[in-house]
Amino acid sequence: MHIRQIASKNYLIILYSGVILLLSYGLMKTSGSEHISKLIIHFISFVVSYLILRNFFADRIQSISHKLPPDKISDKVTYAFLIFIIGFILFHLVKLGRNPLIRAFETTDGVEAALVRQNLTSESELTVNYISQFLIKGLIPFFLMFLFFTNRKFLFYFFLTVSLFYAISLLQKNFCVTIFAPLLILLLVRRKWIMSALISFIVVGSVFTLIFASNPEMRGYKQKGVPPTAFTDNLGNGITGMINRSFVLPGKIVSAWFSLVPEKYPYLNGHGYHFLSVIPHYKYIDYSRVLYDDLYANYAQQGLKGTVNTASFVYDYSNFGIIGLILGGMIIACLFVFIESIFYQAALLSVVLNTLPVLMLSSGAIPTLMFSGGWGIMIVCFIFFRTRFYPASRTSILINKN
Repeated sequence: MHIRQIASKNYLIILYSGVILLLSYGLMKTSGSEHISKLIIHFISFVVSYLILRNFFADRIQSISHKLPPDKISDKVTYAFLIFIIGFILFHLVKLGRNPLIRAFETTDGVEAALVRQNLTSESELTVNYISQFLIKGLIPFFLMFLFFTNRKFLFYFFLTVSLFYAISLLQKNFCVTIFAPLLILLLVRRKWIMSALISFIVVGSVFTLIFASNPEMRGYKQKGVPPTAFTDNLGNGITGMINRSFVLPGKIVSAWFSLVPEKYPYLNGHGYHFLSVIPHYKYIDYSRVLYDDLYANYAQQGLKGTVNTASFVYDYSNFGIIGLILGGMIIACLFVFIESIFYQAALLSVVLNTLPVLMLSSGAIPTLMFSGGWGIMIVCFIFFRTRFYPASRTSILINKN
């Protein structure tokens, strides 16, 4: 079998192996080999479960993909989605009042800038926050990629402009990456180098804009007796911070959870799953908030509230210890086999739509990624719009399709 075919067929397990290596790097850099055995236990559980399930369901995976209902989505439905998304964006921006990015640039203190960002969600209704999350992490990324793929240039560039302005206005750097991730992956896979460079430039420029907006010291303001530093030093610190956040912080956070649970905080024995809070008399305990106050006590004392999100399987560990690590591996294996059954004839779109969510398993729980994280929405959108990508070939969608 050709190497490319092998890679596409086993893409999810290869990608998740990379996630584990990334976590191992940050964990080893933070706490040495103290907790590496926990990662190994989880990974072995994942690989064994995945291979067993995939072998057992090999024939069923093909049959499930063939049984998906034919899509009868018209252009009117696409336009309806776009009108809804743009309409909500305008509504939300008006509701936020004076543009948050301008307010952030007016701050002279780091805590003040952080509060501007925090108040965007704390002062908004829960429904508005959830819809915003669904759009930023699910619908907007999907339709940006969809409009480009189907060559609707005017709609694509208009939608891109509105979506980018919205993402920047919410002051979240990861939003600027999230909305473009499927599109950028598609461009890279299809070797659209000029467009890839343009989108990359937009993403990097947006992220650095938000870094400067949220860090007054990088704009020359003195912070607690520390003299302002040169612009080049600030730029270097910003780049170093991004690298650290991407390659070290996820493993560092995993190490912190492993160190504090159960030594300081006991196993939750099933009370650490937010999706179970709908059960009457269920007591949900959010360790991500509890540990934030412990790990970032200085910020917490200044009134900042936050979470210490970690890898999906670590939440299982915080509930059940070593058994949780094994359970976490089995759950992810089941999820991957299910996703492969949906994308069986669409290897390219599987890569495009599932890469970022799988990478986000390094810092998020599966239920969160599936719902407010937008993963589930993109999968549902694929099911309903899948044949719109290849109208000339409604039965075979291959990775090498151009």
